[in-house]
Amino acid sequence: MLHTLLTFLPVAALLSLTPGAATALVVRNAARGGRRHAFFTTSGNSIGVLPWGCFAAVGIATVVAASAAVFDAVKLAGAVVLVVIGLRFAVDLVWYSTLALCVARARKAFVDAGWGRRVERLTGAVLIGLGIRLALERR
Repeated sequence: MLHTLLTFLPVAALLSLTPGAATALVVRNAARGGRRHAFFTTSGNSIGVLPWGCFAAVGIATVVAASAAVFDAVKLAGAVVLVVIGLRFAVDLVWYSTLALCVARARKAFVDAGWGRRVERLTGAVLIGLGIRLALERR
């Protein structure tokens, strides 16, 4: 069983690190609402994995009920599924919490340190410059 978990750990990490809807939600909520909003999003994403795992384990339990001959193998598979889901939950929680913390800190650094105003001024200057260039171009 330990070998199975060690084999699944990189897969769980890859599933969590691959950008997708969950990543977008965490980044968005961390950028807009800070650490607290990002934490709730992270918790929701991670907790959402648990019912999926339980349903998978129930499916295995159904197989066990239907076939007493393979009871021991399926019982072990059910336990492995639950442990794998727990591992996936832990990896998700760690990754998205780390991502949320980094985005929230970056947000705070930009907003509190005045970088937000600097970026707005720079963007405004670029747009004004492009407008002047467009106005002075010959047609």
